[in-house]
Amino acid sequence: MRSSPLAGVRVLLVDDDELVREALHDYFVECGAVVVAAASARAALKAFMQAPPDVLVSDLRMPPGEDGFWLIAAIRALKPSQGCEVPAVAVTGDVMAASQAMAAGFQAVHGKPPKLPDLAALVGRLAGVP
Repeated sequence: MRSSPLAGVRVLLVDDDELVREALHDYFVECGAVVVAAASARAALKAFMQAPPDVLVSDLRMPPGEDGFWLIAAIRALKPSQGCEVPAVAVTGDVMAASQAMAAGFQAVHGKPPKLPDLAALVGRLAGVP
């Protein structure tokens, strides 16, 4: 197990690219996080409603109509008791989407391909783990 601030942090990971999703999932698990991975924004919203995570990590560019922007809007529209204020990281290769992501309700944006140690550190900070 890696030394990491992610021990016990519940992460909801969303990416429609199977290879990226599996790589991030495996890395976060190695860092001690409890990870639920979803291949679509709709599946992620369903998982979120069942058990809100400590941090959401979502790709932005997924199928139109149900992409990362759709997901964060759906989450931010929930009640506080449902987890609407969960910290969220947008992961994208689209540099132009960074400001849009922040305006949409993400607290941070991380580039693709992700630098795994940097992304894990960011997730830890957002989860408030000392």
